[in-house]
Amino acid sequence: MSMRKILGCLKQADIDYDLIKDGDKIAVGISGGKDSFVLLEALNLYKFFSKKKYEIVGINIIMGFPNMKFFEIRKWCKNNNIEFHQIKSKPLIYDVLKLNKTKDGKLPCSICSKMKKAAINQAAKKYKCNKVAFAHHSDDAIETLFLNMTHGGRIATFSPKMFLSNEKMTFIRPLVYCHEKDIAKTALQNKLPLCISTCPNDKNTNREEIKLLLKKYYHLFPQARNNFLTMLSNTSKIDIWQKKYPDDYSFIKNSKKHLLENKLNNVENISFTRDDKFGKKIAGLNATIEDNILQINDVFVSQDFYNKNIEKELYYDVEKYAKTKNISTIILNIYSFQNHKAFEEMGFIKFSSFNGKNYNKLFYKKLI
Repeated sequence: MSMRKILGCLKQADIDYDLIKDGDKIAVGISGGKDSFVLLEALNLYKFFSKKKYEIVGINIIMGFPNMKFFEIRKWCKNNNIEFHQIKSKPLIYDVLKLNKTKDGKLPCSICSKMKKAAINQAAKKYKCNKVAFAHHSDDAIETLFLNMTHGGRIATFSPKMFLSNEKMTFIRPLVYCHEKDIAKTALQNKLPLCISTCPNDKNTNREEIKLLLKKYYHLFPQARNNFLTMLSNTSKIDIWQKKYPDDYSFIKNSKKHLLENKLNNVENISFTRDDKFGKKIAGLNATIEDNILQINDVFVSQDFYNKNIEKELYYDVEKYAKTKNISTIILNIYSFQNHKAFEEMGFIKFSSFNGKNYNKLFYKKLI
């Protein structure tokens, strides 16, 4: 019954975020723990009742932690006709972590996470995969939100799906709607051959402190767990403080500064235009793509073509292009005197605005 619940959550995440398509070859990161192993089994079963034609490849990165034995996992994958590979990281991640300990003597989790993702990416490319699946679940997402609020001063968590343009790889998290307790129950009921982590940081991190804090909170307010999960996608109810100019516009300035400092490595500039029969430009828009977001920065429409739905024609080109890039989010920056109503009719939702001295700027978002 627990696996049925996991598969139901996976199916809903797939519907909501368009995670899996026919022809995909998905690398599943296998750490040896319950989360990644349940994800591997769930994706293997999901092929049969979703009727989607895709392949999965289990990949374990040998990081150098001692006594991590994967023999039983290899055997299980072979018995279930699942392709499985172990790749040794170069250099060994554990060796790098030991050389970069924090002031209190702990291994740096942030370095570990980046190196592990990079290694999985390389392995996925080696085995001709177009997607990488990680086993982060709903409790991970909520804990990440609280970690960012507590230690980073920002309201943010990871995405169910994102495209890394510099790596040309799509990351998906099919278990984002699953609760950790259901995953643990499934691993136990299905007698999955787990490999216990020997990382010295295991159960000794800031995340673990947030996990314990939330456990107490859920005991007081049981409904909070599901409400927190709903909150993460409840974009129509966002209501946070908006500062006056220039502060509320600083996130765009800072973003541009950050992009320049990184020499626009992850940014792709694109434009779409419409010409009249004489070849004269009558409408156009400019956009940038970074990771899994396409941002429309400028919309131009000749005055003679106002209110003739030419914005819709342009946008359909944009959305068609975005889908080819596996982009799930489109951001629109538009002046209030422009035809923003046309974009509202196409499903854009306003999430912010900026009141300038001589003009107003509107910010919209749409998930595709």
